[in-house]
Amino acid sequence: MIKVLAVLTAVLASFLVPGLAHADSTYEVSGTWTLAEEGGQPTIRPKPEDDTLNVTCRNGDHMKDYKVSDKGLVVDSWKRVDGTGVQVQPKFTKVGQTLTVTATCES
Repeated sequence: MIKVLAVLTAVLASFLVPGLAHADSTYEVSGTWTLAEEGGQPTIRPKPEDDTLNVTCRNGDHMKDYKVSDKGLVVDSWKRVDGTGVQVQPKFTKVGQTLTVTATCES
């Protein structure tokens, strides 16, 4: 009887443990860019790729949502085609302006 109960408990546990491994886990990833003056020229720092600010989730995780610190500094924004992050086209107008982009990701 005890052996049957132990085997039954082990079988039921094998169904429950994988469910725990699939529990949703969210986290945030952010990047901050500033318009600085270098050599008399306005320059975005850190330097963006193709004039686009990119925030990407870790390990290819899926992005659920994103936010920007100042919508007035954004010309356009869109989710990456693969769903792992966001790309933002900034519209800085004055040296010293800062824009933070935050993505909420799920693993």
